Amino acid sequence: MFLGERVFKYQDAHPTDARVAEALHRVVRVTRYGCTRGLEANTRVSKAAFTRLHRAFPKTKWAKETPYWFE
Repeated sequence: MFLGERVFKYQDAHPTDARVAEALHRVVRVTRYGCTRGLEANTRVSKAAFTRLHRAFPKTKWAKETPYWFE
């Protein structure tokens, strides 16, 4: 998934940018409500975004609004 890869690269380059928390939240949401083509890839990206969000920004509102990832 293009969006997820871009957000992951940005986070790798800017690990303390608080805007990344919202971007990761949105990646998880788009895997649920966005395009379903390549479903296996969406699952992988959703789980990766969820994990990155909760590890890097565990106490943010975005982590609280993202209680799970989508298969």
